[in-house]
Amino acid sequence: MSFTAFALAWLASGLAFGALSAYAASRWGRDPFGWLLLGAILGPIGLLLLAGMHRDDLRRSRPSLAGPGSRAGGRPHVRVLLAADGSPSSARATQYVIDRFGPALQEVTVVGVLPIERANGVVAPEESPRRRQLEEEVARYLETAGVELRAAGIVCKPVTRFGDPADEILSLAQEGDYELIVMGRRGRGAVAKLLLGSVSDKVVRAATCPVMVVS
Repeated sequence: MSFTAFALAWLASGLAFGALSAYAASRWGRDPFGWLLLGAILGPIGLLLLAGMHRDDLRRSRPSLAGPGSRAGGRPHVRVLLAADGSPSSARATQYVIDRFGPALQEVTVVGVLPIERANGVVAPEESPRRRQLEEEVARYLETAGVELRAAGIVCKPVTRFGDPADEILSLAQEGDYELIVMGRRGRGAVAKLLLGSVSDKVVRAATCPVMVVS
């Protein structure tokens, strides 16, 4: 095989593993751009490294909370924080809480955070139309999740935060000493991911409690 053919085969292999790594990273709530580069450079080693980190995340995400019907008596005293942003993956995160725990769960705190790309609107005075519009938008996210949770027999407490979504979710998780964070992987464009990173990726990396990211 000539050097040119070998180089082309090596490049094609790197691009293939980079694409696989980026796709897997996006599905697992991680920044696909960084893993695209790592996968292209490390090849199968990068993909195996990503898979190992995902297995670690899954182990961290398994709280010691019994599901519906698996424990007799009262409801378990486990604090769950559910992030809601109105996206399809957020709706699936709500459904995950219902399917995984059901009415066996004592209470869920549902937090809605104004996305960082629109957070400049919250500096307006509280009586301004813009401020009210943003508050109403977050309230709709919370109410949608709340209706589904209450219909499943789960008590929920809505909380509204403004600012960087990842920072606010992490801050609330620490303030309330929650034992599990459940959130969706909210899709962003490639440029936004490069500049801001993934909200779920930031939470997974920095949270002190298990995090379940639902795609």
